[in-house]
Amino acid sequence: MSNDRDGMFDRIKKLFGKSDKPAPLPDFTAFPNPGIGSRLTVAFASDLRTWEEKVDLVDLLATSVAESLGPCECEDDRLAVANGLILKPQLVSFKPPAEGEEIRTSTTIEVSHPHFGVGAVFEWQHSTGATLSDAITSGFAEWAQVDLRALIEAVKSDALELTYLTFGMPGRGRRRVVLSPVIGVFSDTSSDGEHASGCPCCMFSGCINTMHAVLDSDRLYGVRLYAARMPGGEVMADCRINGADFPAGAAALRRYAASWPGDGVETRKQYVVVQTDPKESGLASSP
Repeated sequence: MSNDRDGMFDRIKKLFGKSDKPAPLPDFTAFPNPGIGSRLTVAFASDLRTWEEKVDLVDLLATSVAESLGPCECEDDRLAVANGLILKPQLVSFKPPAEGEEIRTSTTIEVSHPHFGVGAVFEWQHSTGATLSDAITSGFAEWAQVDLRALIEAVKSDALELTYLTFGMPGRGRRRVVLSPVIGVFSDTSSDGEHASGCPCCMFSGCINTMHAVLDSDRLYGVRLYAARMPGGEVMADCRINGADFPAGAAALRRYAASWPGDGVETRKQYVVVQTDPKESGLASSP
């Protein structure tokens, strides 16, 4: 393991294996990517005016990832990246604005790579904006800040810039867990006396007891982790694996959020890539 923090690996090892009953994975065949297309023209109307927007999600994504990836090649409905990643953005739905409100959009970005060993993984983006393009771009920008950083690292065999963990799984060799940065609204106190609120390992360790099937596998998985403590102390969480809801993970994250010190509003969001260590799989990786 590299980019470790003092005691982090020992702490997670103590947590792993304590689950009473390993949670089954979602049935991924029942959760196909719900995207409906990457280019559209939409007409809007209000009491004051009518207008039309033409949106190309591929162009919007290319702009959003330019800082992280540099120029990408547009190939019809997807972007081809120099490191081998293929990014396919699609609109799922949008909600026209009521008076004084912003447009709400839901999109997906599907990601594939020759070394991933699966067809593709996708994740959702939910966002708002004054225009359809603004809303979609806002969601893509956050995806680039969090998810994309872990996906870039996942195609490397070494010299990772992000924190990652490795687990030796009997009969499976080493599994690698690449941890994106954690973003959100953080309290001023530490999460457990040792790790700050934005520590990259704490969210995954908070639900690791539900992740046996993910670790004890040969496949690559993209895992979305989200937890929040709302005004009044109510906790909420979301967990998805390859775009599909994973209720056991969400329940574990709600318990994790309930353990946070303090009583203020706090949110944390992270993307995790779980894969067979590229050094063991024999797959050379792109820099």
